[in-house]
Amino acid sequence: MPKQKKFDVFICYNSKDRDEVIKIAEDLKKLGLNPWIDIWNLRPGFPWLPELGNQIENIKAVAVFIGQNGIGPWQTKEIVNALTKVKQYQYPIIPVILEKCEDISKENLPPFLFDNHWVDYRVSNPDPMVMLHYGITGKKKTNNDRQPFHKEQFTEDESFGRVNHEVIDKGKSKYVFIIHGRNEARRLELKDLLHYFHIQSIVLQDNVGKGCQTLIDKFEYYANQCDFAFAIFTSDDNVKNNGEEYLQACPNICFEIGWFYAKLGKGKICILYQQDADSRLLSDLQGVSRLEFKSNIREVGIDIEKVLHAAGLIS
Repeated sequence: MPKQKKFDVFICYNSKDRDEVIKIAEDLKKLGLNPWIDIWNLRPGFPWLPELGNQIENIKAVAVFIGQNGIGPWQTKEIVNALTKVKQYQYPIIPVILEKCEDISKENLPPFLFDNHWVDYRVSNPDPMVMLHYGITGKKKTNNDRQPFHKEQFTEDESFGRVNHEVIDKGKSKYVFIIHGRNEARRLELKDLLHYFHIQSIVLQDNVGKGCQTLIDKFEYYANQCDFAFAIFTSDDNVKNNGEEYLQACPNICFEIGWFYAKLGKGKICILYQQDADSRLLSDLQGVSRLEFKSNIREVGIDIEKVLHAAGLIS
């Protein structure tokens, strides 16, 4: 039986606070810790609550994040019971107040967190990352210990859409290009999902140009490094046409899809379309197969896994 992977901290959070929590989780990784967070470690299509029970013997702490969107669904009876079980193992359960949380006091915390000392990201002194690391490990870092964390030292696994040029130049990795519009949440969901599958993604806006490149030059430089492309269609532009008003995706998406069709062929592109009652798919793409989702790209996570497998990007 394979040995289960050990994690330093199990992260519980409200999905509406995801962007803030992901950043903190990335900071913990750069400090040498291994956080368990659903978007990196949970197989799409499965709930995270049973996984907490599965990981109890493999974690050292639980961090419960509280942001501007409230304390989230983990105050339900089932999650309270799960966290109570963690407390029986004498692991620390750490309340973490996010920076954007405006009004919270200990009296507003769930009962199982009321007596616990919290980490507060709304203040700079004491340093919340130092305190969170202390809560997880029992070892208090100094500000000097944290200096390397601010340097941009990206490896293939950590880059999250930024390109390690040394890896590209040596042809050591396969890359997937993410074509997207203005919906940042959907873009991040796809990046997170690809990261779960250990796929290195490239997002144009996350990468610097070389010299005096035009936007097209920059696009072609990074697109030429890729073996596959995902195109996310979301309701970005308000269109008025012949007395009708509706929403549709940004026109740049069609241009970039056309480029990849010519470069890689139709078998190396996957369209992800967010269904919306007020939106329309561009007419040129009405007959093209696509994966449709309603609110979150992870709804089609199993289908994306099949697409990546068919493309030879995962085994």
